[in-house]
Formats: sequence, structure tokens, C-alpha cells
Amino acid sequence: MNEHRAEALCGIKQGEDPYTCFKDHMESITVELIDWPDPERLKKVFVNMANASWYRDFTNDATPEEVDESIAKLFSGEVLGQGLEHAKFCFVVDGLTLHGTHSLVRNRIGIAYMQRSLAVSDLRHEDILVPRAFTKDADVLQRYIDWCLTGKQLYADMMDSGEFAQGDARMCLPKTIPSWCYCTATLPTIMSIYSKRSDTQEEHPEMNVMVALLRDLIVEKFPYMEKYFVSACDAGTCLHCKPGYEANCIYKRDAKHQVEGPENWTMHDKTRDELMFEGAEPFVTEEWVSMNVDGVIVETKVK
Repeated sequence: MNEHRAEALCGIKQGEDPYTCFKDHMESITVELIDWPDPERLKKVFVNMANASWYRDFTNDATPEEVDESIAKLFSGEVLGQGLEHAKFCFVVDGLTLHGTHSLVRNRIGIAYMQRSLAVSDLRHEDILVPRAFTKDADVLQRYIDWCLTGKQLYADMMDSGEFAQGDARMCLPKTIPSWCYCTATLPTIMSIYSKRSDTQEEHPEMNVMVALLRDLIVEKFPYMEKYFVSACDAGTCLHCKPGYEANCIYKRDAKHQVEGPENWTMHDKTRDELMFEGAEPFVTEEWVSMNVDGVIVETKVK
């Protein structure tokens, strides 16, 4: 890395007034698939490993129908499933909040991560995501924008002073600064992530969007896999389908998560979607600058 590039990435932007682009949360999430197995070679591995207990090379004499049947048995668990572990995919997720990346990295088996560090650069000009529900109330939305800008200005002042570590100054920033994360995962791990994070009862919609985008990218290259991406809600294995407070239902149960008997304790009397989407609309991008004028934070909307 040349010196000028390193300074631009890692240097303190001394004296610069924070610039902030506020963006709609749901529309900011992207997934890019950057590495995947060769489809024909992978199919051969699937078929041969599904039949390896009996045949040295089953695909050598298998009919197309037998190939399809072997793959179906492998994915449905009718034969030993080690063949699925052979398939690995590398993808980049962008536009998640820190809550979202934290949810993603809680998956620990069959996956490796490399996430953007928020400790190695000056973050005063970073974008900020706006949760869709904030558009329901103009006062709440403006207070959120004001709070984010005040935090950014405090961050910039601390960085410019030379008396505070970046690791402490970043505590002033909202968790809605978008982040990216590289992930390399085996197919069973991806399918497990999809099963859990497509939940409609308690999962934040940002994770629903992320796993749907990832599923679609994989299915585009491997169409026969589509029917094996199944939400735990639809399969009836979702934790939130169970009764009792251990089910972790803080929202009113939606149609997929009803239980017999009296309603268990919840934190809200509305479902997740009622709280997060009813009366809301996509946030239209806004750009703001702020500055500290003799201890008073002056905020200006650019457009």
C-alpha cells in the first residue's frame, strides 16, 4: 500500500466537519457471491459420496435419473450427509448494522469470517442506516438523525483533540454504521443459517433480506438446491414455535408461531411486522453535515 493511500484510509481527517449520508436500511443490504464450486464437478462429488459405501465411482455408470435420485437422497438425509460438507461458498455481505453482523458471526461451525474493522480508520464521514420503522413518525426520525449527527460530531472532536483513542471515540457512534463481512462457509452451514435467520417471528428483517439474497445467488447457479432451503418456521422446528418463555418470543406471535393455550409472556402486543412495517415506507436518502461552533452543534441538510 502506498503512503498516500494508507494515509487516506488510516489517517485522522483533522478538522473536517462530519458528512453523513442517511440511507434506507432494507435497501442497503447486498450480498455478492465471489467463489463457488464448479457445478458439474460438485454434482459428481455429491453423487459419488452419496453412494461411496457401495460403489467406487457411482457416476461412471449412473443414469441421469439415478444421479438426480442420489442428490435428492443426499439433501433429504436418506444417506450419510458428508458429501454436502464438500461444497463451500465465499460471499460478501454489505449494509448490515453491527447487530446484523453480530448475528451472522454467531455461527461458528463450518464457516470463516473476515469483517471490516471499525478500529483502523476515521469514521466521521461514514453512512448511517435508517430503520424502516422510523419513517412512521417524523419527530422520531428527526430526533434519530439529530442524535446520530451529535454523536458523530463528538467523535470528530475527540479524534481531532489528539487526547482520545479511536477505540474509545467510536463508542459515541451509532451501531447503524453499515459494515461488510467476508464469509466462507460449507453448504450445510449456509442452509442452517438460512433456516434460522429467515425466521419471521423474532429475527430482524435485515437478516431475512440477507439470507434470501444469498439463497437466490446459490440457486441461480444450482437450481436443484432451491427446494432444500427451508425456513425453520415452515419446517416447524423454529424455537419460537414452542410454548413457554424459553421460546424467546418478545413480539406477539405471528400466524406461523401460534401455540395452544394462553398467550405466553411477550414484550409487545404487536407482531414484529406490525411494529416494523405497518405505516412505514422506504426512507429517501438524505445528506447532512455538522460542525461544532463554539460548543454548539450546527446541523445542515445538504440535500
